[in-house]
Amino acid sequence: MDLEYARVLEDLRRGGWHVQLLAQRQPLPDTVTRRYPWMPPGFRELAEQAKNVRGPDEKAWLLTVMDYSMASDSAYAWNEWERPSLEAGPA
Repeated sequence: MDLEYARVLEDLRRGGWHVQLLAQRQPLPDTVTRRYPWMPPGFRELAEQAKNVRGPDEKAWLLTVMDYSMASDSAYAWNEWERPSLEAGPA
């Protein structure tokens, strides 16, 4: 993993965050990589290696491959806030 992001994760752990990494890196879905081609490679690597990154009170989190693949136990989709806007837009 990119050293910069590894340090960030370690800092988050020290701050009480829950950080779980996957045993093996899983690629982001094509729909995500096509939509966000400008995603920094280091962040993409982080998202593909992390299973769960959430704050101590579970009110803040980082989206991971599990969220983008709809394989997390989250009650919300990764683009939950965007959906109403898309549904309300012109057809």
